[in-house]
Amino acid sequence: MKKFFYKDNYVIDCNIINKYFLLVLVVSIFNMIFTYGCVSSHGNKNVTNKSLISQIKKGVSRKEDVKSLIGSPQNVSFIGNDEHWYYYYTKTKVRSTNCIPVIGSIFGGIDTQSSSIIIIFDNHGIVKKIGSANSSGGGGGIQDNFK
Repeated sequence: MKKFFYKDNYVIDCNIINKYFLLVLVVSIFNMIFTYGCVSSHGNKNVTNKSLISQIKKGVSRKEDVKSLIGSPQNVSFIGNDEHWYYYYTKTKVRSTNCIPVIGSIFGGIDTQSSSIIIIFDNHGIVKKIGSANSSGGGGGIQDNFK
């Protein structure tokens, strides 16, 4: 057993330090395994399904067609004679490095992907325009500030 003497003849047992380090390592790995892939999502996942969205045709599809394909809109607004339907979907994933002491504060954080669709109907309920947007990004770790 190795021992180091500190001031005032205080003895530090190296085996205790090694056991503590091993415990921290095991707990960190355990947290990484069980928090990896922690995903939260919100909204209408059909927004990400390109085959469904491609079935919506300008000048042909009606409100009922759109509703049966991708569901009810999350928001509706009226501008002039047009009716706007809004659909959103966001998926957020916690980085597994969050749970590693010290390293988590540098490389931790979350990654987010968002998709949205707006469908504009004319005053007869026929699709006039379709617009979409996608974005992705991350945040929370120091490395995210250097991109």
